[in-house]
Amino acid sequence: MRRPPTSVGDHYGRLRVIASAIPDRHNRTVWRCRCECGAVKDIPANQLRTGKTTSCGCLRLERNPDALARRPEYAIFRGIISRCENPNVEHFRNYGARGIKVSPLWRNDFRAFLDHIGPRPSPAHSVDRIDVNGDYVPGNVRWARALVQANNRRNTRFVVYRGERMALCDAVRVAGSVIHHEAAWIRIKWGWDTSEALETPRLHESGNSKARRAA
Repeated sequence: MRRPPTSVGDHYGRLRVIASAIPDRHNRTVWRCRCECGAVKDIPANQLRTGKTTSCGCLRLERNPDALARRPEYAIFRGIISRCENPNVEHFRNYGARGIKVSPLWRNDFRAFLDHIGPRPSPAHSVDRIDVNGDYVPGNVRWARALVQANNRRNTRFVVYRGERMALCDAVRVAGSVIHHEAAWIRIKWGWDTSEALETPRLHESGNSKARRAA
């Protein structure tokens, strides 16, 4: 007897189908599923219908706690603790030496940390503190790509451009990259309007004394 086709909304163990996905490299039908733990994963339809896959992997981890230490998130977690607590590591001066700490709820409980932040979305993501002066605590951590983190540094310069507050580097890109962000910042410090500072190409600055001072 043929099994009924999979459709959005179907449940398979801890998984609920939320959308279709791009066929995998074997050209199999794949469905995007959300696990009860919150993780989203693409799973081949035959693995769902045969019961081979019933969770994102969290069920296996619960049955084998030692497997947690083999997850890529665990190495990241240990790195966070190290730079907050070990004066001998390279980045301690930017974390532990500044008083940045790891929540007592997580310090000895990697599972609690993982449950809060969720699985790493991709190898390009790392843990980012939303408030760069705050601790690694619930509500202040997220997975973020390098560009997001670069715009969240303590020395990031922010401007209001086209009615939106954004990092100066992003504003330069939005403006069309007609000038380097350092030159734009010098203009702004000299009193230029933000839009003028970002949108005036340096090639058109001859004869403009204000521009010559900023260049």
